[in-house]
Amino acid sequence: MGLDLKDMLYYEILLSNFRQDKLVNLFNHRNPIQKQGGPELKNATGTEQFNTIRSSKFSYNSVNFELEIFCISLLGSMIHVISPNLRRIKPRVSSTINGSLFSAPYLRTSNCENSADPQSFAPSFYSNSCGFSSESAGSTCRMLNIGKKEQSDSVLILLKSHGLKETDIRNLITSRPAILMVDANKTLKHNIELLDSLGFSGTKLVKIINKLPRFLEMSKAKSVVEFFTTYGFSEEQITDMILRCPKIFSYCPQKNLKPKFEFLQSLGISDLEIVKLIFKGPAVLEASLENRLISGTEVLKRIVLTDENVLKAIRADICIIRGDLKNMLEPNFRTLISLGVPKANIVKSFLFRPRWLLRRPEQFSEIVQEVTSLGFDPKKMKFVLALRSLSSLSRSKFEEKIEVLSSFGLSRDEFFLAFELQPICMLTSAKKFRKIMSFFVQNLNFQPSSIFKHPNLFLLSLEKRIIPRCSVLQLLMSKDLFEWNNSLMRVFLMTEKTFLENFVTKYQHLVPEVVKAHGGKREFQGFNLNQPVKLFQKMPAARITSCPRSNDPYWGN
Repeated sequence: MGLDLKDMLYYEILLSNFRQDKLVNLFNHRNPIQKQGGPELKNATGTEQFNTIRSSKFSYNSVNFELEIFCISLLGSMIHVISPNLRRIKPRVSSTINGSLFSAPYLRTSNCENSADPQSFAPSFYSNSCGFSSESAGSTCRMLNIGKKEQSDSVLILLKSHGLKETDIRNLITSRPAILMVDANKTLKHNIELLDSLGFSGTKLVKIINKLPRFLEMSKAKSVVEFFTTYGFSEEQITDMILRCPKIFSYCPQKNLKPKFEFLQSLGISDLEIVKLIFKGPAVLEASLENRLISGTEVLKRIVLTDENVLKAIRADICIIRGDLKNMLEPNFRTLISLGVPKANIVKSFLFRPRWLLRRPEQFSEIVQEVTSLGFDPKKMKFVLALRSLSSLSRSKFEEKIEVLSSFGLSRDEFFLAFELQPICMLTSAKKFRKIMSFFVQNLNFQPSSIFKHPNLFLLSLEKRIIPRCSVLQLLMSKDLFEWNNSLMRVFLMTEKTFLENFVTKYQHLVPEVVKAHGGKREFQGFNLNQPVKLFQKMPAARITSCPRSNDPYWGN
């Protein structure tokens, strides 16, 4: 009978962390005693089983740290063996152990020396704490195929030697009891050394182990790291993927990973580009090659028609092909076509942000109805953009943005008016809404309603675009080369080329600092709106930018 790792720690965690009324319910849902226990517990109620098992806990709850860890790891697997004896067990108080955490003579083993290896920890625990005879303790350990104490010792010592404290080790084993069964000198040691080589040492190592305890058990982690290195991934990229997608480091490189890389190569994607795409979306490697990646690519081809467009979609978001495209993308695409949405508009938006169409059909239909109710015309591009925005937002996030803008005195009607003018502005985070509104109101004395009449502003970067341009204008005003006027919004919205020509290149011979200001290297000190003006800089007939992110073809439509 092997050790059932699924049941390890189950009872001890429950006994330590939950109220009794909740435990009784849990016992009734997941209880191996019902199937394997003795007659005294098999027919008992959840309450009776809980109280009986709880009484056994007092036989070991005051022992030292090492014993506690091992007891916790054994309790779930041994409970069905000791269940016939539970009612006969009397609480036993263990003597306090002084000295080192891993001191040797921390338990009496004389009771089981004749029946089992004197160095074996488990028989001693069974005999001293669970009421077994020395003979039955030894046979029970052999039946459960439980390792000797040295195995758990080596794991604990190794963890402690790398800076983990008692609380760290206890938390680790509580969350991953199987760690005690890992070969300390091979798998565990090698994985810790691997993490160390990737820059996880000291406190960073402790944090990564606490965050990703399962990584220590992965026997193939080193070979996966070597595989990624061979393909050209940097250490920084590999480290980042460990944090974001640890599961892939348990895969066999040749069997699970290499075929997926070869599939991407067969689509015409270069090795260098594969590295970039996988780094952006490592979760794509978790998907089945046949059932998701290959079939998903076939669905894409039916939607976007050409191989070139398939590559555009994958390059925009490689994780699109790990989704259930057949049952989500195709039905949603047909829904839009049935409403009269031009296929060109759907494909155009999909190739730029593929994931917005990957919703459950019933959810997507509700969003379509909501957009239609707001008055968007299905034949116009704004209809698709509104769908893209709402399908990318949860209801709570949408309401959060309304609340932020309401705090500046804006009404829901003004909010939806801005949404109609520029649907994509709703993808701006609530935090960014607040930052931009605060800057324009507090630093530039704009009225909130006038700001929201230009929703494209919320698609601009405050730090990289708005503030640097303010710094340029402030510098020119200080030299009497520019006058504050009501067309300031046009300055923020004009294209980069137009702004450079009219405000940087034109004046850099007179005011060299204007180049630094445009590069964000000069602090914006605010406008002196009462400053007398000697020269009026008439606003040029500037071309207003339709998209500061020039690769987004829909912004501003």
